[in-house]
Amino acid sequence: MADKLGVKLTLVQVGSPDRIPFVVADKVDVVMGAMSRTSERAKVIDFTAPIHSENYGIVTTDAKPFAKLADLNSESVTLIQVRGTTAIPFIQKNLPKAKLVLLDNYNDRDRALAQGRGDASFDGIDAVAYRLKIFPAIKWKVVATPEYGVTYSSFGVAKGNYSVRDWLNIALYELHTAGTVEAIWEKWFLKPMDTKVPVTPYF
Repeated sequence: MADKLGVKLTLVQVGSPDRIPFVVADKVDVVMGAMSRTSERAKVIDFTAPIHSENYGIVTTDAKPFAKLADLNSESVTLIQVRGTTAIPFIQKNLPKAKLVLLDNYNDRDRALAQGRGDASFDGIDAVAYRLKIFPAIKWKVVATPEYGVTYSSFGVAKGNYSVRDWLNIALYELHTAGTVEAIWEKWFLKPMDTKVPVTPYF
């Protein structure tokens, strides 16, 4: 994206809770990284067209019996989640009996599950395979939950920054239609997107 725009790329690594505040405070121009578009977030920042889809599911181990979302709604279940992510409001509303442990990032989440400090996590599962590989001794189980539906992740920009948002939309259209986004996705996440992004020239 930076090459297409002809600018120098500066990467600023932030945790999930800090993504939106960094854009709002003008600490970054664009935020990215599996950030689902939601109506609540769109009150605070503007979103581009989707970069990728996100399907949700249960990340756990073979030792656990979970087969559907309802199985998590128990006082005996501890869910390990990342602060500031889309799944948390859903869990609080629909799985209120589960204990909730909030950590700062996905690396900490995965490590906590591997160490047995929780039973499962409910979150996006499309890109989980490459992260879980670093725990080869753990027999992981990933259970899709299609009843949750599909979300779409986008770049986020400051409210009213239409010039940058519109340029990003055009660049994304070019990258999607050229197959570049899919190729990068498969390279890093080890499989095609579970749900293709419907690409349109209209934004």
